[in-house]
Amino acid sequence: MKSFAAILIAVLLGASGAFAHEQHQHPPGPGLFGHPPEHIHVLLNPMPVYGMMIGVLALAGALIARSRAARILALSIVVVAGASAWPTQYFGENAYQNIRKISDEQGQLWLDEHMGRAERFLFLFYGTALVGIAAFATQRKFPRTAASLTIITLVAGIASAGIGGWISRAGGHIRHSEFRHGEAPSGGGGHEHGGGKESHETMQHDKTQHSDTNASHKHGATDKEASEKPDAEKAQLPGTLEGVWKHIREHHAELKTAITGKKFTDVQTHVQHLTALAKRLAELSPDDRKATAERGVNQLNQVLAEIKNSAETGSELVLKTKFDAFVKSLSELEQQMKTQ
Repeated sequence: MKSFAAILIAVLLGASGAFAHEQHQHPPGPGLFGHPPEHIHVLLNPMPVYGMMIGVLALAGALIARSRAARILALSIVVVAGASAWPTQYFGENAYQNIRKISDEQGQLWLDEHMGRAERFLFLFYGTALVGIAAFATQRKFPRTAASLTIITLVAGIASAGIGGWISRAGGHIRHSEFRHGEAPSGGGGHEHGGGKESHETMQHDKTQHSDTNASHKHGATDKEASEKPDAEKAQLPGTLEGVWKHIREHHAELKTAITGKKFTDVQTHVQHLTALAKRLAELSPDDRKATAERGVNQLNQVLAEIKNSAETGSELVLKTKFDAFVKSLSELEQQMKTQ
């Protein structure tokens, strides 16, 4: 029972860590024992995958041998491997900013993909650990129930190991260019979050520099409609710098609300509005100040594009980090335009 209690506490800590992550209670931070978080993450990341594989193999052998002692040992390995997913993710989050600074463009895309996969699927490891605990606890008093739970743990463990390998594969592409084959993941990464196909099409529309205030692009539009659309939307933008800043502040507040509420489609819509408004700032700037304004606007729009990509992947931690960078860039741009 003491061993069971220790394992239970470890898994509960992992589950509470997962919940805290959803609430953004773990911003990028320190490592452990003087080592940077990226070092700790590298040391820990084999545990959820390799540990789960070892536990699954041991559990399968124990079932074949019909040995209760072997099942208990194998279940313990599975539970520990599942619980180890939490510290692995935690130190990975802390290391995000450090790794992004030293990664190339493709590495940054793979980093976002790696984070997105982990955030969406690590619950499988926690679930496997919890089922393993239940199987562990029922081995003596409820042997029939224990047998069923053990088989469920085995299946869940196989799934977790497979998902863990898929998550780790993206992580290996971050700093190892020799592992990269084919194209890097796009902003959407093949995952749909609320926007579905429309969100992907909107991203492509933005890349062609049609900065419109409509979140969707209809492919059935005629060439005439497509050519007239940018002019019509440009006419709707404010005609003064004061008006542009007023609209930027409004969308700034709405963007923050959308990120807090995890409304990824709304995030993309507000990003498009802010992108168009930022470009309008450069257009309305006096000729002697235009070069400085354009540099600030380009920097701001680069951050906005990263926010949009993060919304496509559904990576909440990355999205929050990018929003902080947007606030900083916006403040710098405003100060530059005031002091000119």
